[in-house]
Amino acid sequence: DDNELCTLSFKANFKLLGRRMGPRMKEMAQAIAGLSEESWRDLRDGGSLELVGEALTVEDILVQRQAKDDVIVEANGPFTVALDTDLDEALRAEGLAREVASLVQRMRKDQGLDITDRIDLRLVAEDQVFRSAIEEHLTYITSEVLASSHSLSADGATEQNVDVDGYSLGVTVERA
Repeated sequence: DDNELCTLSFKANFKLLGRRMGPRMKEMAQAIAGLSEESWRDLRDGGSLELVGEALTVEDILVQRQAKDDVIVEANGPFTVALDTDLDEALRAEGLAREVASLVQRMRKDQGLDITDRIDLRLVAEDQVFRSAIEEHLTYITSEVLASSHSLSADGATEQNVDVDGYSLGVTVERA
């Protein structure tokens, strides 16, 4: 029920109604703007609607949805979806881990490794929050990059230093 997710407003589809309504188009546009959500749902669900002496179809009305909360709302026919785009710490950590995996995959490619080659992976992350995010998702990272062995530490020498979303990461990738 999109009623819980957003507020609906209605506009006349001038492209379709303009020819039919002619000089009465302004009156129809006002009538459609004042349409109730209940009347819209009846029409959408197969009912009929008559305004200004004219039978309307779903295509005659443009529906605008204004999200009630901090969500993004999209609708297609009778279906409405709301996406909560707020990021919590768990989502941020997962995103960082995916960035690390992607970075290591690029390094594998740049070194000319085959897609099936196993690697030894060494990661150095000084920042505790960043290192914790990597530790939490280390199984994912190592399986994605085919790491036979791996190490993660707060300091040490690495082959390459890179920036991952503002965090410094040292990385060494070697064929296993």
